[in-house]
Amino acid sequence: MIDGVDIKTLSEEEMAIKRRKEIGIIFQFFNLISFLTVEENVKLTAQLDGKEPSEEELNQIFDTLGLQNKRNAFIHELSGGQQQRVAIARVLVANTPTVLADEPTGNLDSQNTQIILDIFKHMKQLGKTIVLITHQHVANQADRIIYFKDGVIVDEL
Repeated sequence: MIDGVDIKTLSEEEMAIKRRKEIGIIFQFFNLISFLTVEENVKLTAQLDGKEPSEEELNQIFDTLGLQNKRNAFIHELSGGQQQRVAIARVLVANTPTVLADEPTGNLDSQNTQIILDIFKHMKQLGKTIVLITHQHVANQADRIIYFKDGVIVDEL
C-alpha cells in the first residue's frame, strides 16, 4: 500500500506514474541523461507530470547545491560530486513525499555532505520520509537506524 492504494492492483503504467509522483529516487550512479543539460535533467521528472518549476525554485535549489554556474553544462562536463548534486536537485524539484537515497553523499566532500544532510533534515521537517542507504558516519546523524544483513533486520537504533 502506498498512500492508501494497493499497488498490486495497478497496471505497469499506473505503477510508474505512482512511483514518479510518490517516490523520489537518488541513485548511487546518478542516472542522469547525458544529452540534456543540468537544468534539463533537474526539471525532467517534474515536467513528466506536467509541472514547470519556477525560476525562483530552481535558483534556490541551484544556489543551495552550488550548481548555479553549471545550469547549462552537460553531464560529461561535471565532476562526480556535481553529478550527484544534480541527481539530488532532480528529487528536490520533483517534491515527492518519500525519498529513497542510495549513497547520496558517497561522491561528495565533507562540506557538501553536510549540506545534503541538512537538506534531508529540512525535508523531514516538512513531513517527507527519507530512506537513506549509507555509511555509518552519515547514518549516525539519522533519527532512526535499521541494520540489515542478508535482507533481514538484525538491529535497530
